[in-house]
Amino acid sequence: KHLDKLGDLILDLGGKINTQKYETTYVAYGTSAKNAVELGIKAEKETIDEYNKIIEKISPLPQNDTTKYCLALLAKLIADEQFHIELFKSWLKDNP
Repeated sequence: KHLDKLGDLILDLGGKINTQKYETTYVAYGTSAKNAVELGIKAEKETIDEYNKIIEKISPLPQNDTTKYCLALLAKLIADEQFHIELFKSWLKDNP
């Protein structure tokens, strides 16, 4: 869902996206449930890093409705990813 939201935003702003880069065929699923969750945590952290890179590019721009909306959306997406990490960590704690 996050990728769809970002893609829609980029297209609405007149940008272009390369959807091939984001196909799920490149997703590692792990060799066990625990490994899959560990990979999930890693992916969530990498996603947060990417969102922060985007924020760094947007933040210096003039603050108008568009930049404010973009920054708010990214902040929401980061919060979602952090929540996912906590859920994964909780699962790992309950399933050593």
